[in-house]
Amino acid sequence: NNPFHPYPNNTLLCLGDWYWNHGPQKSKENFKLLLDIISDLDFCPEEVQNMNWKSIDHELGSSHVDEEGGVGEDGWRCSPVTISVPFHSRSGSPGIHDYTVPDFHHHDLVLIICEKLSDPTHHRIFHYDPYELHWRPPHRTCDIRVHRELYTTNTFIKAQQQLQDSSRELGCDLPRCIAGLMFWSDSTQLTAFGSAKLWPLYIYLGNESKYMRCQPTSNLC
Repeated sequence: NNPFHPYPNNTLLCLGDWYWNHGPQKSKENFKLLLDIISDLDFCPEEVQNMNWKSIDHELGSSHVDEEGGVGEDGWRCSPVTISVPFHSRSGSPGIHDYTVPDFHHHDLVLIICEKLSDPTHHRIFHYDPYELHWRPPHRTCDIRVHRELYTTNTFIKAQQQLQDSSRELGCDLPRCIAGLMFWSDSTQLTAFGSAKLWPLYIYLGNESKYMRCQPTSNLC
């Protein structure tokens, strides 16, 4: 197996990585990186000239997900999804109408939760037990309830209590907790030039602080 697939070797992989992953506007640092690539002893100009770059780009952008709904590369699945869309009573076709997306690419939610909970690097920022947060200002004699995180809300606390009061799985004595899934979607521009867009669906876990989730470098999305 070629570890650099779909590129034939490491040099062309580095060149492709430089083109795609270092932004449309190149800096002096990017230029130095390019010089390092083309000055490498293994660099061969003939390979660059004879390479079918369009074919490689097409393979990079193609889907490797099993057409029958199986798991593809990196855990991606492809399934039909039906969405119920409500229309106003004054519209031409009022009521709720179902629309089916035939090739919806997604990850299994259970696998996402399992991956998160089994990652030891996230234990220190993952809140397994919800709680009430109170604050007492200097000029007051009583506490004020503070609402700022999902895991400090009454709904989360109630759901956690209902889970603890429910019957356990047969033969399981492991601790139980609520995983608060938060979804959002927004239009994403695919290219620096042009109008091609996607509407990816993102997922966060509300057990982690919003101050951590909002940091792009935390990779919590």
